[in-house]
Amino acid sequence: MQLADLYYENGSLVSKFKGPNLKKVNDILYKLFIGSEIKKGFSFQTKYKNSSDLRPNVIDYDECFIKVLFESKVHNLIFDCLGADYLLSHIQIRKLEAGNTYLDWHRDSYNYGKKVGDFPPAHKIIYHPLFKGISNNSKLVVSRSSQLKMYNSKISDFFHNFITINRNKRDFYFPSNSKFLLFNGSAFHKVCSDHKPSICLIYNFLRKNQLQKGSPRYTTLSEKTYLAYEKILLN
Repeated sequence: MQLADLYYENGSLVSKFKGPNLKKVNDILYKLFIGSEIKKGFSFQTKYKNSSDLRPNVIDYDECFIKVLFESKVHNLIFDCLGADYLLSHIQIRKLEAGNTYLDWHRDSYNYGKKVGDFPPAHKIIYHPLFKGISNNSKLVVSRSSQLKMYNSKISDFFHNFITINRNKRDFYFPSNSKFLLFNGSAFHKVCSDHKPSICLIYNFLRKNQLQKGSPRYTTLSEKTYLAYEKILLN
C-alpha cells in the first residue's frame, strides 16, 4: 500500500526523526524533563490538567526544533501524504504528570451542528522520547479510520468510532528516541494515562490559506512559525 493510501485510510502513521539536530532536540527535551536547565525568559505553564506547556513559545527556544523536520524530510512526508501546501503553524513542548489522562477520546475538528476546530483539519506530529524515568507504555491512541466516519451527533459519533471498535482497530503510539506519530487531527484520539511522567514535542500543520491574516487561526506567533518554516522550505 502506498504511503498516501495508508495515511488516508488509517488517519495516522509512524515515521522517524533523523539527522544531527535530533540529538540536540533530545538533549534539550531531557534537560526540560528533569528540570535541570531552562533558558531565561521561558517557563512551563499549565493549560490542561496534569500537564504544562513551554511558554512563551518553542520557536524562539532553539532552531533545532525546525531544523530536525527538514533533516528528517518531514516536508516530503507531509506532501506525499496530503499533496497540499501544509505549513508548520505551531510547536509545543508539553510535560505530562503521572496520573489520569488530561485528554480523553476527542476530535480536534468536528461538526455536531456547529463547526469546532480547524477545517480542513490540522495534521499533527507528536514525539515522545523514551528517557530514564519515562515508561514505555503507549502515549497516544488513534481510532483507525475515524477521520472518514464523522457523524453529526456526538453520541452517534462516539458510539460508532470507538465504543463498538475493538482494540485491533486502534493504533497505539509508543515512546522512542526517534519515532514520531503523524496523525489527522479530526480522527478520534486520546492521550493515554500513565503511572510515570513524560515529555512530548507536538507540531501542528495547516493549509497556508488558514494561516493568513484575517483567518480564524491567525496569530502573530503562527505567522512567525510558518514563515520560519517556509523560509527553509523554499531555499
